[in-house]
Amino acid sequence: MSITARNFWKKQPPTLCSMFLNAHGTELDRLEQPEIRSYLPSFDQKTVLDLACGIGRYTTMFAATAKKVVSVDLNPIFIEENQRRNSGLSNIEYLSSDAMEASLPKSQFDLIFISWLFQYLTDQEVEILVDRIATWVKPGGYLFFRETCCPVRRSSTTEGYFALYRNLVEYPEFFSANWTMKGAGNILSYETLFADPFRCYWLFHYRKKGSNFAKHRFS
Repeated sequence: MSITARNFWKKQPPTLCSMFLNAHGTELDRLEQPEIRSYLPSFDQKTVLDLACGIGRYTTMFAATAKKVVSVDLNPIFIEENQRRNSGLSNIEYLSSDAMEASLPKSQFDLIFISWLFQYLTDQEVEILVDRIATWVKPGGYLFFRETCCPVRRSSTTEGYFALYRNLVEYPEFFSANWTMKGAGNILSYETLFADPFRCYWLFHYRKKGSNFAKHRFS
């Protein structure tokens, strides 16, 4: 992750609005949580990695039925808020670390969940992280991630912020080996509130058999 992106996120307060970078964070969270869950495979009694977990919006959901959740974020203040929000749950392990530097066990996770991380990485960093994810996930496990996209690749560098908004076809190309795409589409909550069709998600299955572009929905 670039120094600019890392410093930006380390300065953010542990709030819903900060997680979304949007003043409508509470409403977005209310609409988005059930929608995102509907795109996920079952994680009941599974081991889940919540990478770039923020304040634990999804950590809570996973920990309700998962066997174990490992929540990772580079901002220690986010991790502290995550722990506070989930203080009644005993099946969560917390790690304050940049995702690119996280030390995680091999073949451990049934589901790896990532919310807005790849857009803060260069193409080379994405390739490195994809390779690391392949070592962390169990054979037959899943990867779900969501990112902000654009019709044409562009970057944003305003006010000490950096993000790389890729187009819709770029992310599947990073997973063209060893992964099967099981689902993809745009997140309808953003269409409902903002008429924004470029907040997108992907679900991949780790099979070590090359890519197979399955059903997807983009409006």
